[in-house]
Amino acid sequence: MWPSRRQRTHLFEQKLANILHEFRHADTVVQGELLDAMDRGFDMIEREKRRYEEVQDPPEIQGKRTFGNGGPRKKTGAELALARLPTNQLTKAVGKLDKHQRPL
Repeated sequence: MWPSRRQRTHLFEQKLANILHEFRHADTVVQGELLDAMDRGFDMIEREKRRYEEVQDPPEIQGKRTFGNGGPRKKTGAELALARLPTNQLTKAVGKLDKHQRPL
């Protein structure tokens, strides 16, 4: 089981304190290696954030979602699927969605 957010924050702060202590007492070469390692870590975090954002919101859905300047908004896949359903199936589908939704 993963530690709680508070525990993770505490562990992170401990690790930062250890890195700062080692950095202050290290020679120039080791300080450079620590800085390079931190840069690689931050680069990895940025890549993961971008990758997560791309999966969650592909570029074609970001922004105003219009066909052109001031054109109609592009419909999402769910909106298109619901629009294709006949009216009687639509009410059944929406009712099923409400029953099967998990609480947040």
